[in-house]
Amino acid sequence: MVAVLLDRNDIQHAGVQYILDSVVDQLLKNPDRRFIYVETAFFYRWWKQQSSSMRQTVKQLVNEGRLEFVNGGWCMSDEATTHYSAVIDQMTMGLRFLNDTFGPCGRPRVAWHIDPFGHTREHASMFAQMGFDGFFFGRLDYQDRARRMRSKEQELLWRASDSLTPPMADLFTGILPNGYNPPDGFCWDHVTTHQSGMTPIWKITMLMMCPPPPHPIPRWEGPESPPPETPAEGQRPTPSRRPEPRLTGSRQAPVSGPRASRDRTPGQNDPE
Repeated sequence: MVAVLLDRNDIQHAGVQYILDSVVDQLLKNPDRRFIYVETAFFYRWWKQQSSSMRQTVKQLVNEGRLEFVNGGWCMSDEATTHYSAVIDQMTMGLRFLNDTFGPCGRPRVAWHIDPFGHTREHASMFAQMGFDGFFFGRLDYQDRARRMRSKEQELLWRASDSLTPPMADLFTGILPNGYNPPDGFCWDHVTTHQSGMTPIWKITMLMMCPPPPHPIPRWEGPESPPPETPAEGQRPTPSRRPEPRLTGSRQAPVSGPRASRDRTPGQNDPE
């Protein structure tokens, strides 16, 4: 989550500029390609470093709908502890920059929270009142996800407020099927080594962020899992990890929204 405007690369080297450089290059090579971009803070930093010709190229891609902004806030805000006024402020900051830079073609139509842990009805209510057509997120309880995958309920109409007259706070909501990754067969940027001999861009970025250690890390070369350690004489053996609990029919989340919103009082803290 982006907290300040200051450049603090002494804390972490994110390397987002390499993603944007490669995306623009690949969009220009194939007019059938599309790309969505989320957090305005990182785009703003990249935009400041671009030449006037590159800015015109990016504006053309946005006008053609080939580079599309989603969410549009300065960041993807946390949904657990933030006050709604702070959420509105950071969304306003990001959306204002996109509007001033790209006009109506830069306006996001979909809210996108792939990274926040847990999702509240108040956020969905605010997104609906901001005029978003839909909301997509990636993280939810693993048992809730398993149940929704079996019952085909990963898409729903989220009625995010009991106090606002429908459909004022109704929002089409979808759960991303594969976490950070696109569905199988829908990714053109993630080139595997056996296909072209090239290193995927996400690996290049990670190597820039986390350089390899000076000495190789020992790897287990035996069977698929290492053998259990033999306890020393007089010591008790370390118990094996318990298997993850399996979903049962008695524990199911409501269809009306993600599990994170079950324990909220209806209508509580709904932005009017």
